[in-house]
Amino acid sequence: MQMMPDQYDEHTPVLIVGGGLVGLSLALFLQHHNIPSILVERRATTSTRPRARGIHFRSMELYREIGLSQQIVSAGANNVKQGHPTGLRIGETLINAKEQQIGPKLHTLVKSAELSPESLCFCPQDVLEPILFTVARERGCDLRFSHELITYEQEERGVMATIAERSSDKMRRVHANYLIAADGAHSPIRHTLGISTSGLGVLERYLSIYFQADLSELVRGRTFSQCIVENEHVRGGFASLNNTDRWIFHLSYNPDSMERAEEFSSERCKQLLRCAIGVPDIEIEIKSMSSWESAVKIADSYQRGRIMLVGDAAHLMPPWGGFGGNTGIADAHNLAWKLAAVHKGWATQELLTTYEAERRPVAWIAGEQAALGTDVYTRYGIATASNAQELAQQIDPLFVTVGYHYHSKAVIENEQSKASSPNLVLTGEPGTRIPHIWLAQQGKRISTLDLAGTRFVLLAGGEGENWCRAALAVAEKLDIPLAAYRVGPTGDLRDTENRWLTAIQGQEDQALLMRPYGFVAWRSAQNMAATLQELERVLKQVLGYDRSGNFV
Repeated sequence: MQMMPDQYDEHTPVLIVGGGLVGLSLALFLQHHNIPSILVERRATTSTRPRARGIHFRSMELYREIGLSQQIVSAGANNVKQGHPTGLRIGETLINAKEQQIGPKLHTLVKSAELSPESLCFCPQDVLEPILFTVARERGCDLRFSHELITYEQEERGVMATIAERSSDKMRRVHANYLIAADGAHSPIRHTLGISTSGLGVLERYLSIYFQADLSELVRGRTFSQCIVENEHVRGGFASLNNTDRWIFHLSYNPDSMERAEEFSSERCKQLLRCAIGVPDIEIEIKSMSSWESAVKIADSYQRGRIMLVGDAAHLMPPWGGFGGNTGIADAHNLAWKLAAVHKGWATQELLTTYEAERRPVAWIAGEQAALGTDVYTRYGIATASNAQELAQQIDPLFVTVGYHYHSKAVIENEQSKASSPNLVLTGEPGTRIPHIWLAQQGKRISTLDLAGTRFVLLAGGEGENWCRAALAVAEKLDIPLAAYRVGPTGDLRDTENRWLTAIQGQEDQALLMRPYGFVAWRSAQNMAATLQELERVLKQVLGYDRSGNFV
């Protein structure tokens, strides 16, 4: 039964529950597609705790798409006051910790110029979230902090939710086409839906202490990303934030030996920090403390009807490698274009089922790799007498970041794309992120990734004019947003050195179809004739039409 307007106070296409890193990103990605949403968040402000620190270059590509990457890079650069927040040190205390020679794989995440127009950005979460919040507000996103979800009920045509303003207890009934749970690792929505989790369980327990202390001189010329210390009084690790006076210390404790997080008072933690630093009289101000479990827990389902899970609500993983938040940002981007396509009527709800099919396997890979980092030496690719097995299980972090393959109904696979490999292969095969190549468009230098956004893009070789014409004709017939370009020395997109054909290992008469998400949906076979029928078949399958060509 369809709800009548007098049965609710307001309607929104998408209701987002949770205003952290992933929820705010989702609101911005939806806004980029001109899809209104309402976001509710229990907290009064964005995060005051710098949980995530590194934004992988794939996430920066997604923020680039909505015009935010440069602002984030600037904020991250302004946050760091000296040195570089990279590298590992290990010792009894911070002041005598020695620099470690990290493994070669770790360097690849930093040196990504050949793979992306963006690079790894160091920008702590308490710096990033206010940027997302401010820009979202400026762009018209409806952000309701100090609000919480009280109840919800899923119906055939949407979700009826009751939200409350915490300061006044004023209630409003909101009808949404879709409800997105971005409500964190303990997700109440996931629990009420009865969705279980699978994984490796709890690996370690920590008390994170966010504190302020002037360590400028102690770390001058010897800055780090992480500094692991262990002595008779304390065991844990420092994580740098600005390399001067803002720090996190992850204090390792063992509940099996009757230690409890509640027993660590502020004064006790100050003494432990002094023991970890190695300076007994240093001034310390503790900003916040929170206990957490290092665990891998992946939701057994990402979707129940019109309700989807994103971010930590869908997958919990250790912070090592920075995969958690970055995986969540990519979740939000993947889901946003699909929600937009369905809302605008050029895709069916069948497309939404590909969200779980595509994103859940990525979370498994990321979670397994993050778990291997429980041992700090393995985390940094350093061989020891006891970690040979763990190092053998490590894969290239670039694969976890951008090299994975999607296998879903929204990808038309060929024999090449069906092959599974843990190595980074970005050659334009269906289900992979499009390769980054610098091109010229009307005299302006652009990346192939700059073509991604709110539409499909067909890219053909210099002799692919027929593919371009066919694509535009099919798009007009199906009323689908699509652009088509020839790439080459004399193409619509100038590639004077034929780097594009080299990258995709293709021919002049081949074409590939890129989804709004920047991933390849389909690729023509060599010497395949360009036909409207083939492209119509492809687009209908990707967008969820049934086999007879009708909406599901």
